[in-house]
Order: sequence, then C-alpha cells, then structure tokens
Amino acid sequence: MTDPKNILILGATAQACAELRRPLQALGHTLSDRVTQNDLLIGIEDPEVDLYVVALPDTFQPAASSPGQVSRSARKRVVYVTSNPSDLLRRELFRAGAGAVLARPFNDADLLFRAEQVLLSDWSRFRKSFDEAAMLDFVKKLLEQRTEIIEPSLDPLMSMGHFYPAAARILGRTAVDRDILESLASL
Repeated sequence: MTDPKNILILGATAQACAELRRPLQALGHTLSDRVTQNDLLIGIEDPEVDLYVVALPDTFQPAASSPGQVSRSARKRVVYVTSNPSDLLRRELFRAGAGAVLARPFNDADLLFRAEQVLLSDWSRFRKSFDEAAMLDFVKKLLEQRTEIIEPSLDPLMSMGHFYPAAARILGRTAVDRDILESLASL
C-alpha cells in the first residue's frame, strides 16, 4: 500500500456517509466524514484531503436547460456516488472534473477500485500545455495523417469512460483530450 491518504466522505445524511465509510475502511487510509447539504459539489478543495467521496442525494439533478451548470472548479480527486443513472448527470459531473462517478447499485469492490484508481492517478501528468502553437501543431499532424473524423473509443479506465485514438496518436493518452478537442471546435 502507498502512504496513508486522507479521505473525506461527504453526504447529505449521516447514514449516507456511514454507507460509504464501511467499505472504504478496507483501504487502510484515514477516513473522516461530514454531513452537509451545501458542499456536495466540491468548489474549493482542502489541500489536506487526498480524495473526496461524495454521496449525492437522490433528488440531485443537473439543470437540463443549463448544460454545464455543475461547478467547474471540481477537481479529479472526487468520486461521486449517485442513485441517478442519468447520462446527463454523469456527463455534467465529468465535465466538472470528477475522477469517477458510480451509480447505484454497485458493490464494495467497485467503490474500492474507483477510490484507489483516483488516489493512485497523477492527474497533473495528464495536463497538457495547449497554447496556440500546440493547437496548430496538433491540427497539422491531423491533416498529415489524413484524419477526417475524430471518434471516441470506449476505455473504462479513462475518467470519461472513453478516449479519442486519433488525438492519442498525437498527444498520447490523456484525460483532457475531450477538453482539447472542444477548445479546437469552439475556435
């Protein structure tokens, strides 16, 4: 096992926190929990917390009329647990920077795997400097490879559940390939 980490469990009720605490104890890290209604979408991270595990209430729904409404300041050190299997919610949480999203029902092994995966990931290594020169170089290489369509490929180990092989051939495997492609598309 790596050095002990600090895991903060957040939930709207003490029962929600306790349900997550029980399986997470098997990891051997330091666990604490906080019952809150307001801070479930991690806006400001505590540098002392290595992983947030957040039990979203059953009533939590992203605003369908406002895509992207989930706080953009959430980081990759968050595992969200929800009873809502909505693709819209999952997409919003990943857009916000979630490290993982688990929809109930799941077993203890699923939660432990996702928590360890997020703890062991060095998310900063996925960040790419993508300034104007890098964008032009990326587009140039796409044209040289005669890439006309950039399609995703499933990969359950990537944070979004997929990656873009055409982008990976140029950038390497990165968790921010979608962000890079979206910024190019918006230009």
